[in-house]
Amino acid sequence: RLSAQLILDGMVTDRKEQNFGVREVQTEGKHILLNGRPIQLRGASMHEQHPAWGNSLPQWQVEHDLRLLSYCGLNEVRAAHCPPAQTLYDACERAGAWVLAERPCWQFNERHFTDRDRLKMCLDYACEMVHQLGHHPCIVGWVIQNESATHQAGATDFFRAINETFKQ
Repeated sequence: RLSAQLILDGMVTDRKEQNFGVREVQTEGKHILLNGRPIQLRGASMHEQHPAWGNSLPQWQVEHDLRLLSYCGLNEVRAAHCPPAQTLYDACERAGAWVLAERPCWQFNERHFTDRDRLKMCLDYACEMVHQLGHHPCIVGWVIQNESATHQAGATDFFRAINETFKQ
């Protein structure tokens, strides 16, 4: 946990606390290595949607859901294409759960694959996600597509560009 303060003329004018972590995620063949050791991801997709709370879950609900996942033997969450609140990432870190962060884009098809503006938007999302979320130690990967027509013309180049942006 990092704590920082901005002090001007002897007074604290701003304060920030943030979880952070140092880790190295690599692949070796079909294995994912975290700090050089293989991990096996067993998880579920999570959407912040609830009949009582809407699209922003209270902290206790997120923690309850993560406990249920753990009871089922799961250790990973795919933060689905509706971007979750930062509290999900914080709760995953406290619970020791891994996260695959996903861009807010899904169900793309050939029409999207040929749209230069759409590709730029997706590349911008990828850069912004890494900028905003890249310090979270729970994130072990970035999801580049969901429910898209990957068999259609242009899909390979479209998603390759997104993948390369995340790698950079």
